[in-house]
Amino acid sequence: MPTLHQYDYIFAVSTIFAFLDAWNIGANDVANSFATSVSSSRSLTLKQAMAIASVCEFSGSIAVGDRVAHTIRTQIIDPHLFDDAPAVLLLAMMCSIIASSLFLTFATRYGMPISTTHSIVGGIVGAATASVGIDKIHWGWRGVPQVFAAWVISPGIAGLFGAFMFFMTKKFVLTTPKAVKRAFYSIPAFTFLTVGCIVMLIVWKGSERDAETPTNVILIAIFCGAGGVAALQACFILPYLWVRIFREDWTLRWYHAFLGPMIFNRPPPPPTPFGYVKPKIKDYYRGYLTAEELASLRASQSLLQSVQTPNGEQPAELTKDDGPAELHLPRLLSRTNDRLLPRLRSVKTMPIISSLRDPLARGIAG
Repeated sequence: MPTLHQYDYIFAVSTIFAFLDAWNIGANDVANSFATSVSSSRSLTLKQAMAIASVCEFSGSIAVGDRVAHTIRTQIIDPHLFDDAPAVLLLAMMCSIIASSLFLTFATRYGMPISTTHSIVGGIVGAATASVGIDKIHWGWRGVPQVFAAWVISPGIAGLFGAFMFFMTKKFVLTTPKAVKRAFYSIPAFTFLTVGCIVMLIVWKGSERDAETPTNVILIAIFCGAGGVAALQACFILPYLWVRIFREDWTLRWYHAFLGPMIFNRPPPPPTPFGYVKPKIKDYYRGYLTAEELASLRASQSLLQSVQTPNGEQPAELTKDDGPAELHLPRLLSRTNDRLLPRLRSVKTMPIISSLRDPLARGIAG
């Protein structure tokens, strides 16, 4: 025991820089995760994001952090190489955490989205190289190369999955006539997917167990956990949001969500007091044409240009030798009528053009 006390300073210094590393996790990693929710979509306020991140970071490290810690601890360098010199191992780990925390501080200061994993893996590789040699590092596929490969593969997979999710959301929610209601109905689906992934990580890749969990148990846990949370949300959260948004009940409070479906029995809200600002959902597609409407409009414009003359030729200009223009107007209208009416009846245009098609044709015919 007296021998261990001489290394207390290493423990103290490592603890201080471990806190600095954890601080930088919040300043860098959490900022990466919640930037889209706070800055871009403004779904959360900064205080809400901080509260959620505090719970999620702590819960995730406890529930599913064991395997990552095992990789950092044993898959980069074999700790048994330091059995004869434990002080060297302590010093190497202290240098690793110092290097990681200082580099993360520098990266955060200049807005560089660097993961804590990048920094600590690099710090351990450097400290191990200096202490036992670069040849002692695990350069096999189960060691450092697997970690490096994950840094390259994970952005690509995440990018493909993000593109697929955005395409499906844009196709079936954002660009539909009732986008707000469709977004409302899609909330349980996104909740089911998110909670299902979390449950899968916990029961499949969570803490170490003596025996592997059977596949049927994993599937039952995923569907029961995700389905249960989605059902609770549909019973309590969605009715509250519906009354709050679509009925514009400004008298609702957060605890009314516990009423569940009974919240629909509330009487209509009284008139809003002076100066009260109702929450509004901005429709970012209002005033813009969808891809189908834009294609129909362009087709209609091309049609109107093509019927002006046969074979795309420019119409002959009237001259003073042709007589007054009033004498040629019936002939021009008759020629346009013969070309335009059949095409207007056959073309598939956007709804606005379709509603104007028959009156336009009747006007030309008259």
